[in-house]
Order: sequence, then structure tokens, then C-alpha cells
Amino acid sequence: MKHSFQEGIHFCSFVGQLPVDQVITSSMFKTLLILSVVTVFAVEAQRIQKLKLRFKLSAKGLPDKDTIGTSDPYVVLYYTEGSSNKENKFGTSSTLTDDENPIWKDVFEFDFDRTKSQRWHFKIFDYDHFTEDEAAGNAWVLVEDYVDKGQMRTVNLHKQGTITIQSLEPVTQSPAVVVNPGGRVTPAVVPTKPPVVPPKVPAVVPPSNPKQTVQPRKLRFQLSATDLEDLDLVGTTDPYVKAFYTDYFTRIESEFGKTAPIMDTENPSWPETLEFDYMKGKKQRWHFEILDEDDHHFGHKDDVAGDAYINVDDFVSQGENVVLPLRKGQLILKRQ
Repeated sequence: MKHSFQEGIHFCSFVGQLPVDQVITSSMFKTLLILSVVTVFAVEAQRIQKLKLRFKLSAKGLPDKDTIGTSDPYVVLYYTEGSSNKENKFGTSSTLTDDENPIWKDVFEFDFDRTKSQRWHFKIFDYDHFTEDEAAGNAWVLVEDYVDKGQMRTVNLHKQGTITIQSLEPVTQSPAVVVNPGGRVTPAVVPTKPPVVPPKVPAVVPPSNPKQTVQPRKLRFQLSATDLEDLDLVGTTDPYVKAFYTDYFTRIESEFGKTAPIMDTENPSWPETLEFDYMKGKKQRWHFEILDEDDHHFGHKDDVAGDAYINVDDFVSQGENVVLPLRKGQLILKRQ
């Protein structure tokens, strides 16, 4: 309440500067001083303390991270509370293709509590088909500042561009408090716009047809590689592969296969057949991590010899063999 107390002091200074012909009595001065402090505290008390926030996000002027085309941005949302630096994830947007000024349609919800000193951290990434997603910008917003300023904020991103947070709900402001002549404290009348009610459109429910359900398609393939990087001081590489997948919606990487290591070779051909349940329309992506097995008895971790990425849709649409570039060498997927 330090700010409120200072406002009361400013009011006292104003009264002390009145012309001589408007000098007021000591009792009147005390009355006005009390009313000013009560007014400031009343306004402070009427600030929103807790609220379910619902909002959408948009951005402008994002950096172009893609060599071909423009950025494919998405946002990951985090929050912190109080003095803690622990970031808690509470949302991820959809990915928009070739758009440096995205307007995401996703609706996010957040439980605002003024007593918890909450902050939002928005991290924007550029989705990439073949490599790790690149950071395209980030911004911090104090949640109580967003609430107090009408639930619409535009802030600068780190390095380039802006991000806008826009409420979906009509903002209900607490009534302002004014002091009328004669010392009466009354709420000010704040005009509000009538809510816009969209016309009701009857929902069209397609008839259920179990035959239209998308069934997973089993994909089978084997892996080989050529000209891998030699990471061993003695002998040559002992490579093996871990296979992971993500989909467009969850972005959680899950392992679906692993080969056994092959000793002393930079051109391995692994005998294992990997299987994967392909779902058309889910925009699934594979990540292959090639590692060099080390001697775990001495506490050594396996070194990474390369990574490769491919959209599963691209694998399905291509021929029998698909060749993916590595940091050094190539990874080959052979359909079975």
C-alpha cells in the first residue's frame, strides 16, 4: 500500500496550497484528509484479486528462421510465482505455416491470484521438419499488470517482433470511487457496452460411421549408415540407433525403437526391423539419434555421432529407400 499512502500525501500538499481566501478550518482539513485516504484504500481494495483468465495470442515481425519459405511459429506458455524461478508449463499453441505475423486461434486459460505475484513467460519457436526447432523470441509479462490494464497487452520480444495477449471475456472493471463536494464518497458511473451476442447457428452433426475411423498403418523398416564419425580413441565407432517420434499436437518425444550396437564400423547395417504405427493427419515426425557405445564400467557416457529428422508423411510418400544427412555421413531407411 506504499503507493496509496503517497497519493494521500499529494492530496494534503494540494490542500496546503489553497489561496488565503479559501483557507479551511482544522476540522475540515482533517475530514478531507481522512476521506482522501479512505478513497485511495477503497480503490485499492476493489482491484481484481482472483479471476479465471481466458485469452488468445498473436505476434508481429517474427524473425525468419527458415532457409526455404518463412517461419512456422508456435508458442509454449509458462508461469512463475513469487520469488521462485521454477517455470510451470500451462499451454502450447498450434503451429502456423509460413507466417511471420501469426494470429493463433488457440484459447488459453489461467487462474490469476494477485497474492502470488505471478509472471507469464511466452517462448516462440520455429517448427522445423529436419532439425531441432529454433527459438524465435520470448517475452515476460506480469499477470497483475495485464489484469489492471484491461487484459490486453502488447510487449516486445527479445531481439525482434512483438507478442499481443488479448482477453476473450468482456472486461469488468471495479467502479471508480470519487469524492463529491460536501465530502460524500460515491461510486462513479462507468458506462459499459452491451455484449455482442452472435447469431445462433445450429450445429451440424455428421452421422456416425465406424468405417470412417482412421486406423493406424504399420510401417516397417531397417536402418543402415555410411561414413559415420569415428569417436573412439582406440578402434572405431560402435554405433547403435535410438528412434523417437513426436506428433504435431503433443510435441512430446517418445522412443519407439532401438538397435543393438555393431562393433568397430563406420558403415553399419543394423539387422533389426523397426515398427511404427503411422496415423495419417497427425503430422508425426521421427528423430533418429546415432550413438557410439562406450565402456560403461569407467563411467563413460555414449557419445552422439549424429541426429536425423524426417516427417513420417514424407517417408510414406517417398520410394523404398530414404537417405537422411547426418553431421558426418548418412542414415538410410529401407522400407520392408
